[in-house]
Amino acid sequence: MDTCPGMDSAPAAYERDRRSRTRLTACRSHRTGIAAHRRAAPATAVRDLMLRLTPCSAVPDALGPSLGRQPPGDDAAAG
Repeated sequence: MDTCPGMDSAPAAYERDRRSRTRLTACRSHRTGIAAHRRAAPATAVRDLMLRLTPCSAVPDALGPSLGRQPPGDDAAAG
């Protein structure tokens, strides 16, 4: 049976890429959880203010790297 060149290394490359995205998502989730569970009045006031000031467009931009999304016009994607 013939195999395509590079097929042996493809799963390892995918796994490295997947792990880096997963690690990023886990770290962000952890930080978000810590901020969400703050109970002290000053901490909750800062958290709420930051949420109000964050534009909706920032969410996809922030999640893009962990989901493998490249922003339009990103020169790094052209490599």
